[in-house]
Amino acid sequence: MHIPLKEYSALLATYLRPLRRRMGVLALLIFTSTGVQLVSPQIVRHFIDQAVQGAAPSQLAFAALCFLGADMVGVCFRSARPMSAMISPGRLPIAYAKT
Repeated sequence: MHIPLKEYSALLATYLRPLRRRMGVLALLIFTSTGVQLVSPQIVRHFIDQAVQGAAPSQLAFAALCFLGADMVGVCFRSARPMSAMISPGRLPIAYAKT
């Protein structure tokens, strides 16, 4: 069965329109957790560069705390992604709905 692209996109938009808030939250969670995953190695690189250059322990501690904070934020966002996709306000998750 061949559906033209214009009809397919209209059908998809009709289906996703009521879910746009959930999709927005899920997109925010995905992009934020991806951003944290990209920033964390940069913090480690900064820490290593500062350690090799003989930086003060307070600077190294600050970089280490930044890394731990970014990692904790990343864990929270990665944990929230499956829950936000599964739970819908006012409805049971699909897996728990009675058929």
